[in-house]
Amino acid sequence: MYELAACMKALPSEAIRLGGILQRSRPGTPERRPAFGDTSPGGRPGHDFSQVRVRAWPHPGHFSSGKSNCSPDWFGDTSPEVDPSGGSFTGKLVVKYNDAVLKDPCVRECVVQHESVHVKHLTPIVKRIHECDVAAGSDWDKKGKCNEMATRDLAEIHNRSECEAYRQSFTCLTLKVLDATSPCSKPPHREEVQRQRGYEGCEMKSYCGAAGTPELGVPNA
Repeated sequence: MYELAACMKALPSEAIRLGGILQRSRPGTPERRPAFGDTSPGGRPGHDFSQVRVRAWPHPGHFSSGKSNCSPDWFGDTSPEVDPSGGSFTGKLVVKYNDAVLKDPCVRECVVQHESVHVKHLTPIVKRIHECDVAAGSDWDKKGKCNEMATRDLAEIHNRSECEAYRQSFTCLTLKVLDATSPCSKPPHREEVQRQRGYEGCEMKSYCGAAGTPELGVPNA
């Protein structure tokens, strides 16, 4: 699973993945990172990721692979880079890999392809949100609009991005197994590739269904 963090009601509370999966992020500083959409006098609208982490985006901001009903662990994570204050996007993305579990080079190559799909989808979104933050300056009413846009745009792309990313990584793994000339189709790699295919196939079916395109969750569709 792969994660792309913003707080979205539409995504599962356990975490969001965008190429990845979702995991809880470190607690944010309350005075700097109010709840998403908080426009109360004591709160300033900001991109709050204190409650979530997208496997690609399970929360709007994180797209990453992670522990779920389909997978025992996370493999990659793609998420928006947040400035030191924790209040806005820098316009860049941060891509991480779980080196502790990605020891097989054949599997890692396909996980990298998975995250690249999230990068393609998220790059224009985080740039647009960053430009909005910069234009808003110190106007917190305008920043609130940027916050709404971040929540909406990341939520809208999440399932579709995961569906496409899992199709990419599943296909990558399948081709390696079928290529008789590839070291990946032979021991000791074949077992690891086949195990990862099981994880990816399960996630692909789940996310493509959630995206409204269940037919894309069928191998070779």
